[in-house]
Amino acid sequence: MNMKLLTIIILFIGYLFTCQLAIAKPDSQQETALFKINQEIHEIISLKENIVSSLTIKFISVTTDQPLYWPNEEVFLKVVCPIRPSSEVNISLQKKDSTPHVLGLFLLNEAGILVEKILSGEEKKLEAGEYRVEVHSVDGTLDAYTTFAVVEGALGAVSFAYDFKEVTSPEELNEVQGAWFLGNAAGAGVRLCHISHYLALIFRKFKKLR
Repeated sequence: MNMKLLTIIILFIGYLFTCQLAIAKPDSQQETALFKINQEIHEIISLKENIVSSLTIKFISVTTDQPLYWPNEEVFLKVVCPIRPSSEVNISLQKKDSTPHVLGLFLLNEAGILVEKILSGEEKKLEAGEYRVEVHSVDGTLDAYTTFAVVEGALGAVSFAYDFKEVTSPEELNEVQGAWFLGNAAGAGVRLCHISHYLALIFRKFKKLR
């Protein structure tokens, strides 16, 4: 009888101990890059919040036709989203340290592609600076962005009187006002000598002007 009672007591204590370990205490929970874990029972409790959405592949690409622009150029935006053909997207434009400007809704074509002019330096000179373009689907499930910059500057003080063009043989270098050729070692040497000749002429004219 005593042995049965002792056995029952031991089993009951073991059951209480097991239940205590099974209860996840808030202090014992820790987060990794992907999961919430319980250090006491060494088990994964759940996925980390928003981890599913962050691991989702978003089939959307947003780019401009070039990364740098002069103030008088036009900026074209290209959006590719093949999983959302013939759907609308919201586009906004923001200059660094400025308020975002909503450009409005734009319709992707049947292939999920949109090419749109978002700025025109021909109509109004573009302000120099860094820009960010954001694209969002109407339902908010897809989003992407791209950046570009508008720069101002000038070419160097030395300029050439003729446009240099590529020719197919080193012999042609003596027949045109400005040209370059790079097909073999001899051609490269001739090309450099020909250009240096024009540079020497420019330098002499510059000294006469002084």
